[in-house]
Amino acid sequence: MLQYRAGEPSSTQLTTTVIGQPWHPTYRLGLGIDAVTGQLRASAVKPFAVHNSAPMVTSHVYSLVQSESDLSALIASAAKAAYNIEGITMSASTTFLDRVAVSELSVTLVARARVEGSQYWLASEYELAVTPGSDFRDRYGDYFVAGYRLASSLDVVYECRFRSVNERTAFAARVAAQTPEVLTVDGSTAFEAIAKETSATVSVQVSAHGVGGSLPSPPESGWDAAQVVTTLLPWFEANQAPDPLDAYLMHYRLLDPQLSGTVPVSPEVFAQLADLYGQFWLVRALVATCPVFGRPLVEKSCQQLAGLIAANQVTLPEDESKIGELTAQTQSVLDTLHEIDNRQAFASLWVAAALTEPGYGVLIDADKGRVQWNYGFAQGGKPGITIDAQRDTATAEWRIGWQEHTFTFDDPTKIIVGWEVRCLWADGHGGDWRKDCDAVIGSTKASVYVKSDYDRGYAWSISWYYVDAELYPPFG
Repeated sequence: MLQYRAGEPSSTQLTTTVIGQPWHPTYRLGLGIDAVTGQLRASAVKPFAVHNSAPMVTSHVYSLVQSESDLSALIASAAKAAYNIEGITMSASTTFLDRVAVSELSVTLVARARVEGSQYWLASEYELAVTPGSDFRDRYGDYFVAGYRLASSLDVVYECRFRSVNERTAFAARVAAQTPEVLTVDGSTAFEAIAKETSATVSVQVSAHGVGGSLPSPPESGWDAAQVVTTLLPWFEANQAPDPLDAYLMHYRLLDPQLSGTVPVSPEVFAQLADLYGQFWLVRALVATCPVFGRPLVEKSCQQLAGLIAANQVTLPEDESKIGELTAQTQSVLDTLHEIDNRQAFASLWVAAALTEPGYGVLIDADKGRVQWNYGFAQGGKPGITIDAQRDTATAEWRIGWQEHTFTFDDPTKIIVGWEVRCLWADGHGGDWRKDCDAVIGSTKASVYVKSDYDRGYAWSISWYYVDAELYPPFG
């Protein structure tokens, strides 16, 4: 539950205007909006016409998203939530956020081409159509939709995934040093060169607003950076039909100074709501781009959480405990997403570790001083990575000839991520061992053969370190 400090204000003085609020299909000029509940209200103003003679301005904006803080900043810039008005409702200007992937093995470059009015379309004057009474706010809200900004936009999301953290780091460092202007010929060429040199797998997703007709169908293999420039940009430039992109909300007290601009909600509560919504937008974006193997762990929780937040939005400002409860649930889903990300990155590490194993059938002598061999990982180290162990020992007494034994592991529910062979005799007569399979690490079955020296016994042990296969990409 939220706790107020002594002397903390229990009401908020609303700003006279809210600018940049994403435009929603339900908005109409003149409609009222309640800043506390986020609900639309009846219109309290006389009909008006908006106009604007200012020129349209063209811009290309590029954003490299390589961390959750980058994604949160992008969300804050696109959603522009004010008070309790926006909530978690997606609009035409925010749909691209569900295509932005960021993890230990992915980064995203967002390119936005926009042609928008340099000023809002507003009326020359506004007049109240009703005489304010004690129920004015309940009937008409705090603000009314006074205008909008027209725009056409093309949002292109370049999702870049990698097989290893090192490849991701190399790519991000080069792109961050000078973000390629991928909506130009030179920039798209530079981007594709960097992607190729760092073994990036690039997926291009496109959305458009304020255009006539449908987007061109992508090639069978999907869009690439060059085709965005040669095909999509010319189509966008030829099919612009600007629509409202964001709204201009005006407080009624600008029309009647006697109307109060204060609402009985603490600024702290609005801040807590902003945190809740911002965290949920982050969760929703990460769930939408979550690797397939991890989605069952978060999709249902995210959907349920979205339903709860939407259902409670109207009453949240007066229910501090519910804000805290939903914030905790949102953080829980985010924690699970972090665990999935950790597991995905860990899988890439064990794939690399498998390359350090000895070859199939290569005989290794335990009589030369070394009696222990370790490969891969025995501990996780990050949330969500739990490594268990299965240990086996084999001994044999002396008899004429060689003594031998094969250790085996076979469990389709477990993936081996590390293993250790140990000769328990250190007297220079321990024997030999070999791997009797392909890569052990990353597999669900393995075998290791051990034997004694001639006319000797032996004592060997093996430790198999494994994770739950259900929680990871198949075989890394």
